[in-house]
Amino acid sequence: METLPLGCIMLLNGFPGVGKLTIAKSLRDRLQKINVPHRLMDNHLLIDPVVAIEPTRDESHYSLRREFRQAAIEGLKRVKDEGLIVIFTACLAVSSVPVPYDDIDQLKQYVDLADGRGVPLIFVSLLFDLENNKDRLCSEEKKEGGKTKLSDAGVLEQISGSTSILDRELVLGCGKGGKIYHLELDTTERSVDQTTQSVLEYVRRCRKR
Repeated sequence: METLPLGCIMLLNGFPGVGKLTIAKSLRDRLQKINVPHRLMDNHLLIDPVVAIEPTRDESHYSLRREFRQAAIEGLKRVKDEGLIVIFTACLAVSSVPVPYDDIDQLKQYVDLADGRGVPLIFVSLLFDLENNKDRLCSEEKKEGGKTKLSDAGVLEQISGSTSILDRELVLGCGKGGKIYHLELDTTERSVDQTTQSVLEYVRRCRKR
């Protein structure tokens, strides 16, 4: 029977349209089948309520996002099941233009959760071919998938031109003594099942170290 070692915090990071939520749901389904306790915290579970309160993407908006995220993290710290796997999705990047938020600060919140639970943080960078990703982004499924999901290929091109996804060095540099692992996967030619399997195999290897 397929099994996994004790818990971890799993962060799927990538640009809009790369398939983060689809892969997260696939991971959730696999964990359900093998009776592993888990939580799926889609990024938009936290973003959508903030947009309803502070729709303008300014400092107040991003400050409120941080407060919502921290409230969720504090709640997850209190979950007593030691084998819990928490799956997050995010788009953490470094920008070449001034922005009213700090994605390194957001990453440190996830590190704090992992440290608080005494488990490793497994950071999965999901990469893609831009032209391929534009097609995914403009699909009807994507447009209908969530209130604040990006479905404009032009905006995606702007984002990817002015920002770069957090790299391995930046991710590992956020450790505070706990364990952080980094996996990079190109999803352009991978199926959801293939990506899911690669992530789970990596989790097993990390938990044996």
